[in-house]
Amino acid sequence: KLASYKFDKVSPLMGDVKISVTRIEAGREHNVVPDRCTFTLDIRPNDQYTNEEIFYILEDLLKSDLKPRSLGNRCSKTPDGHQLIECARRCGFPLYVSPTTSDWIRVPLPAIKMGPGDSGRSHRADEYVTVEELREGIKGYVTFINNLNLKR
Repeated sequence: KLASYKFDKVSPLMGDVKISVTRIEAGREHNVVPDRCTFTLDIRPNDQYTNEEIFYILEDLLKSDLKPRSLGNRCSKTPDGHQLIECARRCGFPLYVSPTTSDWIRVPLPAIKMGPGDSGRSHRADEYVTVEELREGIKGYVTFINNLNLKR
């Protein structure tokens, strides 16, 4: 059911709600039918649903006893036209939407996430950044700071 399920609301900015099964555990022996199965879902919400809404939809869909680790990690967005975004544009940095949660969701301030390396290597067992990517990242930070026009 989960593999074929599509949430109704698609975000123009973030796309679909994304769900991956990251752990499945059932049984201990090869010749014994397991009495239960546990699984872990990694859910990347979009800005069209609250975490609670997603939880209730999945609870109804899966007919499982779901236990959220947290409902407090929400989507956040720095407003279009904000000086941080405009500075990144002036610097020629590509802009992306990040499906990951960062600490700034707990602080009511605009923020952007930037740094060296390939995002495709993030959150993996073999995550790394090359020395050249670090050098380029430092240059990028300096360029960003030099182009930032802070307004109060």
